[in-house]
Amino acid sequence: MGLLRPAGRVNGRREYTRDHLVRVAMIVRGKQSGLSLDQLRDRLDGPDRATRKSVLARQHAELARRIAEPQASQRMIEHAMECTAEEFTTCPTFRRMVAELIDDR
Repeated sequence: MGLLRPAGRVNGRREYTRDHLVRVAMIVRGKQSGLSLDQLRDRLDGPDRATRKSVLARQHAELARRIAEPQASQRMIEHAMECTAEEFTTCPTFRRMVAELIDDR
C-alpha cells in the first residue's frame, strides 16, 4: 500500500521517528473514521493540496452524517425519558421527532 515508509536502520534495528508515529496515528484514526486505504493514501500523499482537501471535505461530510444519526436517537431517548405525556409515543414533540427521522430517509 505504501502508506508507511520504512524506518531507517541503526545498528541493524529499525528506528522509528516521531513522524512515523504521527503517520501511524493518522492512518489508524482515518480507518476508524471510515476511510479506505486508497482514500488514506490520497489524503496523506495526494498529488496536490486540492486533492487532499477534497478527500478531507468528503470525509468530513460523511462523518457529520454518521454522527448526526446517533445524536438524533439520543435526543429522542432524552425526550422520552423527560416527557410528561402518559405515553411518550403519543406526544406531539416525540411524533415530530419521528417524522423528521422518517423524512430524512
